[in-house]
Amino acid sequence: MITLRAVGVCCLTPYVLSQGMVFESRPGPLGSARSLVGDGRGGLLLAADDGVHGEELFRLDRSGGALLLDMVPGNVSSYPSVVGHADGRVFLSAAQAAPPNPNRLWSYNTVTAAHSVVSGTLGNPDRMAKTVSGWVLSGTDALHGRELWRTDGTAAGTILLRDLWTGSTSSHPSGLSGNGSIALFTCSLACSGEPWWTDGVNVQLLASLNPPSGSSAGSFTPFAGQWLFVAITNASGSELWRTDGTAAGTSQVLDINPGSNGGVGSGLIPFGNRAVFRGFDGINNGVEPWVSDGTANGTHILMDVAPGGAGSVPVLPDPSMFAAGDGVLLYLDDGTHGLEPWFSDGTAAGTWLLADINPGPGSSIPIPFFSGLQTALAIGMDRSLVFVADTGTTGNEIWITDGTPAGTFALPEILPGNASAEPRDFVRVGPNVFFTADDGMHGRELWAFPTAIARAAVTETVSPPCAAGSAHPQITSKSLPRVGNQAFAIGVTDAPANAFAVLFASLDVQEQQIGGCTFWPQLPALFAATVTSASGSASLPVPIPAQPFLAGAQLWAQWGVVQLGGPVFSLVTPSDALFVQIGK
Repeated sequence: MITLRAVGVCCLTPYVLSQGMVFESRPGPLGSARSLVGDGRGGLLLAADDGVHGEELFRLDRSGGALLLDMVPGNVSSYPSVVGHADGRVFLSAAQAAPPNPNRLWSYNTVTAAHSVVSGTLGNPDRMAKTVSGWVLSGTDALHGRELWRTDGTAAGTILLRDLWTGSTSSHPSGLSGNGSIALFTCSLACSGEPWWTDGVNVQLLASLNPPSGSSAGSFTPFAGQWLFVAITNASGSELWRTDGTAAGTSQVLDINPGSNGGVGSGLIPFGNRAVFRGFDGINNGVEPWVSDGTANGTHILMDVAPGGAGSVPVLPDPSMFAAGDGVLLYLDDGTHGLEPWFSDGTAAGTWLLADINPGPGSSIPIPFFSGLQTALAIGMDRSLVFVADTGTTGNEIWITDGTPAGTFALPEILPGNASAEPRDFVRVGPNVFFTADDGMHGRELWAFPTAIARAAVTETVSPPCAAGSAHPQITSKSLPRVGNQAFAIGVTDAPANAFAVLFASLDVQEQQIGGCTFWPQLPALFAATVTSASGSASLPVPIPAQPFLAGAQLWAQWGVVQLGGPVFSLVTPSDALFVQIGK
């Protein structure tokens, strides 16, 4: 057990009370932490080198402790990274032994905190996606090269789906993206870069868009019951396409830049009922933000932010666009203010500069800072975001916005002066946003601040309540938990039909173990009861008064459904839990 160094954290509560460093992986200036992902149980998985074990996996829990999960014994690093998580598991790519051994697929059980290698055959796992028949991923073995695999988290359930290029030569499936039913991907070799699909059992060509040279299809994005993606053809160049997962339902949305030059770059980001991307019409505008609802008539330039042919969108690697609720944060240069944060609701009238953070033509988003790192994150269900910017005198530090100029502000500097703390790796877990930063004294360590700072509207499920993988009722929420929202409600699905169901709620969390299951609300808790429908669902209204002081208030909720033989007292089956923070 590693001691947690806490700043503004009470040892028995999950709440960070102010921005501060919450984990020191090793004393002195050599810290090297990387926040990875929430574990689904209110904790955080991170990678860090404590100077003894190499870079290994840690779990930071809500009680104030950090558990070392030494995946490769001794001082050899496992270098863990997350490739997928759901259903009580986190899947990681990590070493099993010292080089030159390949990385293996590991499974982390979020209930027991046990971790194990899924398969001793599958190597270098990458980019998992969920389908109706399980998780699919790209991986290698000695006989087949890099091909498409499926796993259920066990060795017996990990199989090669299809050897698209027979033998040890790899087909290199890439860009894997799933919607829970099917996954789309590009078969780079032997398939000419055309789009393919899989449901976890079948693997088939979606459509041949540009024979025989291929279309280099990519940026597959589930969107409004369909998919948007980018593909290149000899006739149109790089343009926006859509599909419903069938060859007949696959077509080009619009030839934005008529002719073979292409008009669509990267950055396909869904938000609300639209998606935003880099577009270039080749006529009057440079590279500008474009939006699409998946139809030709609904695809157009969002706004000519830099009038003329200059273009406002940086021609740089992603990410420079970030979805937040029904809006999107954009890094744009209008030719006057430099590269600064903008916000849009998807219309020209609803697109504005949030702040000229580095006044004048200087940029607050330094171009070298674009490196594929996580430097911005939606905090909740609304338009609240955290991002990184430089005033010109502070270095790169943390800023918060609610999507309006008035609601855009900086948090206190982590590294005072012109030097940059370079915050990154943002992950929200319940009421906290975790990130890594370098304060000039400890190296790169784990920091956090409370989401209540932004007064964001947040809901997050914490599951599973009992053994990993066991069936249980699912807790749901309706609409945004905002001040004055009388329509907010908490529901339950996947419960027995016509069953008595009790909703418990409290302002704090307890994590009490009852009958081998976790009960999250603090007892004694408020409660209300109802009866589920014939389909096993129910909902209870939780109207939020129009009182501004409620912004930032938090509660925990969980259902108990009466069911004979249930795990609690042989009578009750609990749902997963729901964390709620009321937004302004």
